[in-house]
Amino acid sequence: VGTEYADSSASISSSHELSITLPSIPKFEKQSDMVKYANPACVTIVTDGGFGSGVVINNAGYVLSAYHVVEDANQIDVKFANGLTLSAEILAFDRANDIVLLDINGSGFPALPVSINTEIPLGEEVITIGTPESVDLGQGIAKGLVSGKRLIDNRVYLQVDFSVSPGNSGAPLLNAQGEIIG
Repeated sequence: VGTEYADSSASISSSHELSITLPSIPKFEKQSDMVKYANPACVTIVTDGGFGSGVVINNAGYVLSAYHVVEDANQIDVKFANGLTLSAEILAFDRANDIVLLDINGSGFPALPVSINTEIPLGEEVITIGTPESVDLGQGIAKGLVSGKRLIDNRVYLQVDFSVSPGNSGAPLLNAQGEIIG
């Protein structure tokens, strides 16, 4: 899968890779403890064309979201649960897989790890934390199960048994350990 870089004038060889140090995560006894831990890393992406959701994946301010949330945007802001809003820039994106990596200035941000486990069992309990319907509803939680997995065009699609509302685009799908699985 090819990656497109935000600065199309840059000369980047195909061997260029981004190096990201992902955070470790503690073990949780209760799901509410995991949500309390994960919530500060789940953000609202606000653009001049609308809004969506995202998640901080490292303490240096890299944010994952869905590319269509920021496509054609002139201004991108990342709003945290505590109200802090920071300007963001597109670092890289993959239009075909609808994923974008944003960068916000600063460090010490709350972050969640991306799971490296590719075996996600049917019936696994999952949650998402996003911004359904309105920016005022940021940090909305939906909970359910992985109810299906489909392989289409060499991509694995996870099906969940709960509704994902408009505005939740780009929100992380989290397992019980607080790892991003989708």
